[in-house]
Amino acid sequence: MSTATILIGPEHHGLRMSLEDFETAEAREGHLYELSRGVVTVIDVPGRRHLLQINAIRRQFSAYEVSHLEEIYCIAGGNECKISVEGPVSERHPDLAIYKTAPPAEVEDSDI
Repeated sequence: MSTATILIGPEHHGLRMSLEDFETAEAREGHLYELSRGVVTVIDVPGRRHLLQINAIRRQFSAYEVSHLEEIYCIAGGNECKISVEGPVSERHPDLAIYKTAPPAEVEDSDI
């Protein structure tokens, strides 16, 4: 039995959705989408100022990582990681995530 793919766009801002449906949904380009306590949140793509702020922070963490290799496992950006929270039914993509340890062996690539 196949299920239809859910396509979300800006008009779905405020729509209630399960974490499972959100994880498999396809998003219309031009915006960013997160699930906030079971509600689709549509976010404008950040601009240049935001880029420069995140870049400044990333440089600081990268410099620290070079001199403290044993303390940082990985530095990831918003498209490289996600935080899924079942309790409040949320999926977030942080601008920057600092992993101090490797993910557990049972975590699949798609879950990072």
